[in-house]
Amino acid sequence: MRSPHHSALDEAEDLRLFLDQLGFDSAFLVGSSYGSFTALAFAAAHPQRCKALALSEPPMLRYALLSAAGKQTEADFRRDVIEPANAAFRKNQDELAATIMTGGISGTPPAQLSPDAMRQRMQSVGAMKMLAMSTDEFPWISPQALAALPMPVLLMAGERSPAIHTETFANIRAAMPKARAERITNAGHATSRDNPQAFNALVLEFLGGA
Repeated sequence: MRSPHHSALDEAEDLRLFLDQLGFDSAFLVGSSYGSFTALAFAAAHPQRCKALALSEPPMLRYALLSAAGKQTEADFRRDVIEPANAAFRKNQDELAATIMTGGISGTPPAQLSPDAMRQRMQSVGAMKMLAMSTDEFPWISPQALAALPMPVLLMAGERSPAIHTETFANIRAAMPKARAERITNAGHATSRDNPQAFNALVLEFLGGA
């Protein structure tokens, strides 16, 4: 059943149940975008079950509000991307909504989105719509909770990411001074897709030493 309050907290609970079903007491978690958000939510709730975290640009947009530049960037993103996309979803114009959201997330004008990017996005449009219609799609995980995470953490960001992700990432990084932070060259928000060689090499190097 769809929840009107679906968020990374629900997905973290799904992850816990999945690991339980597999019989895994703990795991290395690698995530990108909302998957990174889910991994952080899981780690905050169950730190003993995370061996290490390798995370690319978790979209914890409330963290953008912790700086003056971030507040303006978040307001612009909400006006130009979130609100128009959500309005389209409410009208069941799912493809239009996905186009607006995908372009905004990647920083690519909708007219320049590749057919492959849109095909991949439409495969998960139901999940996107559920989050967009949620009352709390970006739940708050406090800086204190992030700073207290005991496991090794790698935070990754694309060097060409849109401002909303850059501002959010900067404030998350500030909340996690013990985490290792790296920029991935020739990549935007979708670091693992834009530069898979660099992403994979960095993650494997990090996990090898974790």
